[in-house]
Amino acid sequence: MPRLHKISLEVEEVAVGTVMRALHNMAGVVAVNYHMDEIGYKQNRSKRSNGAQPPAGKPRKSFAVTGRDYLLRLIGKAKAPLTNAAARKAFLADGRSENSINSVVHLLRTEGLIGYAPDGGYILTKKQKDRLRHRVSKEA
Repeated sequence: MPRLHKISLEVEEVAVGTVMRALHNMAGVVAVNYHMDEIGYKQNRSKRSNGAQPPAGKPRKSFAVTGRDYLLRLIGKAKAPLTNAAARKAFLADGRSENSINSVVHLLRTEGLIGYAPDGGYILTKKQKDRLRHRVSKEA
């Protein structure tokens, strides 16, 4: 006779019927024991079910200008290559998180709009300079 293994599941209240039906119809399942004595108001409520909203925390800030456009504007206005420290200070001064610079730089480098200067800092690539030039000529 094959050896049986006990498996314990925790299921959302709304999914109990569906899960029980699926387990009863599943090949290899010998018995499904529903522990009614463990149901009650003293259940551990610290676990969240799949799809449940996370607890409310600090709301995210929203800005009129995206971080992408803000960094492009900073680099475009800078007379020398914009260092990472200067970009972080500018983001903080604008009320943004200084760590959000990392994802913005990655996004812009992936798109080929900014690059690294040989002596350090961020510069606009030829691709972005051409975009700016064409935008200015269309507006004029």
